[in-house]
Amino acid sequence: MEATLSLPKEFLEQLQSVIQSTVHEMFGQSKVESQFPEYMKIDQAAKYMNCSRSTLERKFIPAGLKVINIEGLLRISKEACNEFYEHNNY
Repeated sequence: MEATLSLPKEFLEQLQSVIQSTVHEMFGQSKVESQFPEYMKIDQAAKYMNCSRSTLERKFIPAGLKVINIEGLLRISKEACNEFYEHNNY
């Protein structure tokens, strides 16, 4: 069984525009994420989160951003950064 659906030209153009912008956004985010290792140094994590090192250390970490500490060697995972932003999304 096959069904045919006719949609107004304006709707199709708007739908195409939304799909294109979504694809561009997804590829852009993927490119940004691939520039950083899974476990980042503090400076790398600050760049990944688009903030200063000072903001990361003075605000984000005390507010719950998870930091891995192995004998003084600090790392922050991309997953922890993403979860922190999602958890603090208003």
